[in-house]
Amino acid sequence: MSSHTLATLVDSAIPFLGGLWLTLIAYRIVWNKPGDSKWEAWHKRFGRLGKWLGPALMVFSIILPLLRTRVNP
Repeated sequence: MSSHTLATLVDSAIPFLGGLWLTLIAYRIVWNKPGDSKWEAWHKRFGRLGKWLGPALMVFSIILPLLRTRVNP
Protein backbone atom coordinates (compact mmCIF):
# COMPACT_ATOMS: atom_id res chain seq x y z
CA MET A 1 0.00 0.00 0.00
CA SER A 2 1.43 3.34 -0.98
CA SER A 3 1.85 6.16 1.48
CA HIS A 4 -0.65 8.28 -0.46
CA THR A 5 -3.33 5.60 -0.16
CA LEU A 6 -2.66 5.13 3.53
CA ALA A 7 -2.78 8.88 4.16
CA THR A 8 -6.09 9.13 2.31
CA LEU A 9 -7.61 6.31 4.32
CA VAL A 10 -6.48 7.78 7.64
CA ASP A 11 -7.66 11.20 6.53
CA SER A 12 -11.14 9.84 5.79
CA ALA A 13 -11.30 7.64 8.90
CA ILE A 14 -11.14 10.61 11.26
CA PRO A 15 -14.40 12.28 10.09
CA PHE A 16 -16.06 8.86 9.82
CA LEU A 17 -15.34 8.06 13.46
CA GLY A 18 -16.38 11.56 14.50
CA GLY A 19 -19.66 11.20 12.64
CA LEU A 20 -20.24 7.79 14.18
CA TRP A 21 -19.60 9.17 17.68
CA LEU A 22 -21.94 12.12 17.08
CA THR A 23 -24.66 9.80 15.79
CA LEU A 24 -24.35 7.52 18.81
CA ILE A 25 -24.60 10.50 21.15
CA ALA A 26 -27.55 12.03 19.28
CA TYR A 27 -29.53 8.78 19.46
CA ARG A 28 -28.54 8.40 23.15
CA ILE A 29 -26.82 5.05 22.65
CA VAL A 30 -23.72 6.21 24.52
CA TRP A 31 -22.77 8.95 26.95
CA ASN A 32 -26.06 10.68 27.84
CA LYS A 33 -28.96 8.52 28.88
CA PRO A 34 -32.53 9.91 28.97
CA GLY A 35 -33.33 11.60 32.26
CA ASP A 36 -29.78 12.73 33.02
CA SER A 37 -30.46 16.37 33.82
CA LYS A 38 -26.84 17.37 33.19
CA TRP A 39 -27.08 16.65 29.45
CA GLU A 40 -30.78 17.26 28.77
CA ALA A 41 -30.20 20.89 27.75
CA TRP A 42 -27.37 19.89 25.40
CA HIS A 43 -29.41 17.12 23.86
CA LYS A 44 -32.44 19.35 23.47
CA ARG A 45 -30.35 21.95 21.66
CA PHE A 46 -28.01 19.79 19.55
CA GLY A 47 -29.57 16.32 19.47
CA ARG A 48 -31.68 16.93 16.40
CA LEU A 49 -28.71 18.42 14.55
CA GLY A 50 -26.54 15.43 15.46
CA LYS A 51 -29.10 12.98 14.09
CA TRP A 52 -28.54 14.19 10.54
CA LEU A 53 -25.08 15.76 10.76
CA GLY A 54 -23.41 12.59 12.08
CA PRO A 55 -24.57 10.33 9.21
CA ALA A 56 -23.86 13.10 6.68
CA LEU A 57 -20.31 13.32 7.98
CA MET A 58 -19.91 9.55 7.65
CA VAL A 59 -21.18 9.59 4.05
CA PHE A 60 -18.86 12.49 3.23
CA SER A 61 -15.89 10.59 4.64
CA ILE A 62 -16.71 7.61 2.42
CA ILE A 63 -16.98 9.80 -0.69
CA LEU A 64 -13.81 11.76 0.13
CA PRO A 65 -11.28 9.05 -0.89
CA LEU A 66 -13.18 8.46 -4.13
CA LEU A 67 -12.94 12.12 -5.02
CA ARG A 68 -9.25 12.28 -4.19
CA THR A 69 -8.54 9.20 -6.31
CA ARG A 70 -10.15 10.82 -9.33
CA VAL A 71 -8.30 14.11 -8.86
CA ASN A 72 -4.89 12.59 -8.04
CA PRO A 73 -4.56 9.25 -9.86
